[in-house]
Amino acid sequence: MDELLPQWTCWSPNSAMDSAITLAAELGKQQANILVLTDHKPADEKISSQRLEWHAFGAPLDNFAIVNASRTAFGDQDRCLLEVANFSSGARSTRLLVQTGTNAPQSSAILLGAHESQRLVFNIPSTAPALHAVLDADSLAEDNEVRLLPPVRKHVRVQVALTNENLSALVNRTLDATGLRAAISENPELVIRETDTVTGSNSWNLRWSSSGATNAHTGPFIVDNSHPLAKGIALEGVIWAAAAATNLPGDMPVILAGNTPLLSNHEDALGRRHLTLNLNPDLSTLQNTPDWPILFWNILSWRISEMPGLHESNARLGTEVNLKTTGETVTVIQPDGEKQFFRKTGGELAVETPMPGIYSVSAGTTTNQFSVNLLAADKSDLSACATGQWGKWSEDTERRLEETSAVWIFGLLALALLTAHLWLVATAKGGS
Repeated sequence: MDELLPQWTCWSPNSAMDSAITLAAELGKQQANILVLTDHKPADEKISSQRLEWHAFGAPLDNFAIVNASRTAFGDQDRCLLEVANFSSGARSTRLLVQTGTNAPQSSAILLGAHESQRLVFNIPSTAPALHAVLDADSLAEDNEVRLLPPVRKHVRVQVALTNENLSALVNRTLDATGLRAAISENPELVIRETDTVTGSNSWNLRWSSSGATNAHTGPFIVDNSHPLAKGIALEGVIWAAAAATNLPGDMPVILAGNTPLLSNHEDALGRRHLTLNLNPDLSTLQNTPDWPILFWNILSWRISEMPGLHESNARLGTEVNLKTTGETVTVIQPDGEKQFFRKTGGELAVETPMPGIYSVSAGTTTNQFSVNLLAADKSDLSACATGQWGKWSEDTERRLEETSAVWIFGLLALALLTAHLWLVATAKGGS
């Protein structure tokens, strides 16, 4: 405990006071006096334990806070959301300053009633390096400021190698509509073709199987809704023409009609995904429903999620930021300058966020940043804070002696008997 205590900081957005008291009692073997220092009353003001003393040093103060903040990709711009809350007993006003990059800050006056909140939604250029939002100074400074970095924008290099011109045109239109397709197709990260041949160690393959697909299925369809490819897909009223087939060895079905796999996938030894789409669009209506663009959005989104790098650039304090790694050493620099090294990281690395600020993550020759903001409405609400003392340690010495473990006494008696036994044995041997 002596080594762990200096590592503790007060930045945690969550608390578990009851669990902490229980843990302290267990570590003290129910004999230690426990002192709680906080800013609020205990849940039960009648503390029955004679080993618990609760001191609160808070005061009910008015406070404004930014309780929600986000910045997401919205076409060629970024959509920003800021939510400001008034944790006060009456109506109050504050001023919000928003600055993007080196532009002059924009000021907005906000008037809110008691315990009211207001959301502000606006767009900024996607080229803006950072958004900095600040409220007027008040009782708590830490929740008056947020920094939002540009969202992670990744695109997939797709090569459409279908020999059927109509299919190729349909797929290209759908891919372009998702907004997730890269402008170039060299060194593809996804290839769509009629065969399962893969080119390149970084390429996924979507095999489109339409030969002999004359069996029209109208449902009910079996959909693995937990799979990334099936998110948001309903297939209501859809006609899906497919060939009679069974799963190939290692294939995992995502969508089935009875025992006929309509969409399946498997992973090879290099970690590449092989998707199989069993569909004849000439006899189907799937491509005329919202499920069609959703399917291709899911395919590209899944491919993006497996790309190296950060999944997000803005997070709440206390959450974990996921980083897709390639086996290289990862260096994380925290806002206070402390460095952490993670060697031979393969797959997914969850980066902890113990304090607000800008974090830097380096893997190989690539360096990325993400921002962590204190967004905790329950901690910004100071209206329930109080000052006082509840409970008192017992000074009953006799009670302490009665409760003190007597195991050591029996241990001494056992040791004395063993010593006497050994002495008698040694004496008997000497006499003989």
